[in-house]
This record gives sequence, structure tokens and C-alpha cells, in this order.
Amino acid sequence: MAFGLAYHLDEAEVSKLKESGMDIEAWSKAEHHMLPVPATYIVKPDGKIFFSYVNADYKTRIDNDTLLKAAKEAMQ
Repeated sequence: MAFGLAYHLDEAEVSKLKESGMDIEAWSKAEHHMLPVPATYIVKPDGKIFFSYVNADYKTRIDNDTLLKAAKEAMQ
């Protein structure tokens, strides 16, 4: 949450998930109705973020070649 990588579900979305057998409150043991957003960061030794990839669709992942290229560039 410190990175702003969570989104709030409204009551209708929480109910829809429960109907599908996904009880986020039971899983997280909290009533915050928040879900994380998957993200990848490459941080340079000086602590600055060099590269980031954020996609709320957890099924969509960053391409390995793209990530490797960014990592190599960060090391230069």
C-alpha cells in the first residue's frame, strides 16, 4: 500500500467474489476490501527506481526479454 499498489473493491465486487467462492476477508483476515496490484521494479544501487512494470491484470506478466534488457541497462 505504501507504493499505491492496491485497489479498493466496493461491496458489490466483494459479494460477487464471495458468490464465486473467493472470500477475500477470510483469506486476508481483514475487512479492508483491498487487493494488491502485481508490480516489478528494478532499483539502482543509489535507491532510485530505474524501471517499473505495473499491471492490475495479474494474468498479464512482463515479457522476460523486456525485463532482462531493463536489468542490463540498469547495471550500466
